[in-house]
Amino acid sequence: MKVGLILANNRWASPYVEIYTKYLDEAHIDYDIILWNRDLSEAENDLTFTCSEQVNKISLYFKYSSFIKQVLRSKKYEKIVVFSSQVAIFLAFTLLSNYRKRFVLDLRDLAFEQIWFLKPLYKMIVKSAGLNVVSSPGFIKYLPKADYLVSHNLNQEEADNAKNIHYQPNAKNKILTIGAIRNHNSNVEVIDAVAGRKDVDLQFVGKGPSSESLMQYVKVKNCDNISFVGYYNKQEEPEYVKKCSFLNIYYPKEKSHSSILSNRFYVSLVYKKPMLVTHGGIQGDYVEKYGLGVSLENCDDLVSKLNSYLSSLEVGKYELNCNKLLECFVTENEKTKQAVVTFLKN
Repeated sequence: MKVGLILANNRWASPYVEIYTKYLDEAHIDYDIILWNRDLSEAENDLTFTCSEQVNKISLYFKYSSFIKQVLRSKKYEKIVVFSSQVAIFLAFTLLSNYRKRFVLDLRDLAFEQIWFLKPLYKMIVKSAGLNVVSSPGFIKYLPKADYLVSHNLNQEEADNAKNIHYQPNAKNKILTIGAIRNHNSNVEVIDAVAGRKDVDLQFVGKGPSSESLMQYVKVKNCDNISFVGYYNKQEEPEYVKKCSFLNIYYPKEKSHSSILSNRFYVSLVYKKPMLVTHGGIQGDYVEKYGLGVSLENCDDLVSKLNSYLSSLEVGKYELNCNKLLECFVTENEKTKQAVVTFLKN
């Protein structure tokens, strides 16, 4: 048998697909990866839709869905895995008529399924899926009722090694924002709270839609305790993380952000680095329950809040809670792995 994995983006922008390829490789199940080569970085073949046109996004999804349908007719996969509600909605007729109970629906972000007139259609898709998978339990309350499995964006090797990593204090407080640099306004709040201070540094490592605007904002403020690194190699991530005191995951108070578990959240747990998160979201709930950092309504008196947290930190308890939560996530991932492999093999 052969399985089709259908992405909504480039492979490099869809790291979660590696979770499935590992499952399938271990189970000796053959598979193809169908993807959208948005930035022209992928080798062209009959499984790659190459289009970087700067036109209406909806029209591009129509084009991509037509391409996927051609591939499905040609390859005749027994089972498929569909990543994102966008792709699922544009493939709705095909999924409901040709793949009912023969596809896995994997959701990594809230998107098209939240649009009111698409909710009935998405509900039908969810009911027709053989398995429904989400990357955060925070999504579930915004989705149609179903049995959902959770697949955390957690590197298994890092999780296995986490018990050997211990909390290390820093001589000077440093807040680190690493990965995709988004959410201009919430990052501006953090910048304003620390700009020009001698007792704390703020570093942005990575690129993203907000990196240029934030660099310009900091340039105008003329503060030398805030720096930007730009693109980095993933293998360099541990070194940046080890040198920080807090990981910045302070997000906007919006549904799409309050329901997500970011990659930085898992990095924080693995490397025992306290985090800054937004109160009221799922990340804030975990931080408050397990004492994993500072949960913020806003960034007023931010440095005082950080210092207060560090002065009362019980390191042994903190490390125990990080490892405890990681163990819970690993257990959830193992349950999902068994369900996915069993479904795809049978």
